Amino acid sequence: MDNEEFSTYFSENSNAVDMFREKAVDFQEDKNKQRAPAKRLNKTMVANAAEKMVDQFIESVYEKIGLNIKEDQSSSRENWISFIEENEIFDSLEDSVGEMVFE
Repeated sequence: MDNEEFSTYFSENSNAVDMFREKAVDFQEDKNKQRAPAKRLNKTMVANAAEKMVDQFIESVYEKIGLNIKEDQSSSRENWISFIEENEIFDSLEDSVGEMVFE
């Protein structure tokens, strides 16, 4: 499974991405409010910064799962899905993101 395919699967099968996105937007908005008025970002720039955080989150999850899948099986979508389901990866991520606090 490549990164793009994983990203789509992750977004469609878990609330963790949406939960993380909400927290990232809130964090970026708070961070922006702390800037001097002349240095504040517009809403599009804040949204882009939050989306960059989301992309990094998905990439990190993809890489960590990939490390646990045997090399000869790493391209198989079924192997990825099986590993994710057997280890309840998305459920664990939802719990972790729910408790996550950006500082």
